[in-house]
Amino acid sequence: MVQSLENLVVLLVDDEQFIRQLVARLLRDMGVREVMTAEDGEDAVKKLNTYAGRIGLVILDLEMPNKNGFQVIQEVRRGTLNIDPNLPIIILTGHGQQGAVKSAVKLGVHGFLVKPMSRDALEKRIKVALSSGPIDPARLEKQNHE
Repeated sequence: MVQSLENLVVLLVDDEQFIRQLVARLLRDMGVREVMTAEDGEDAVKKLNTYAGRIGLVILDLEMPNKNGFQVIQEVRRGTLNIDPNLPIIILTGHGQQGAVKSAVKLGVHGFLVKPMSRDALEKRIKVALSSGPIDPARLEKQNHE
């Protein structure tokens, strides 16, 4: 069952301030009361460790300085951080990054969004991410060939 969005704590990670502000506003418009932000992967890992147990969803850009999104996903999934290794993660991607999406899906993400996204697309992707497991890489391959 999908938890209430108002009680969801989201960690939003993107190196572009405009994207962080835009997505944070969309989340608040959807009823999310607490949005934490990080501007790179290093900051994200620190916040994941500091606020373990509170963060219920990560929305993560893949291409950032210092530590990229792939590295953050790997650390979360390896279980080396002080958080649930199955924490739902939605990635943010630009147009034309199919290879990056496939690589992230293989690491176990729960969804992806192309920037900039609509509120409806964001809300739908969050609800799916919170109510199901990671995307099945075989299913993604099949969709690309249809």
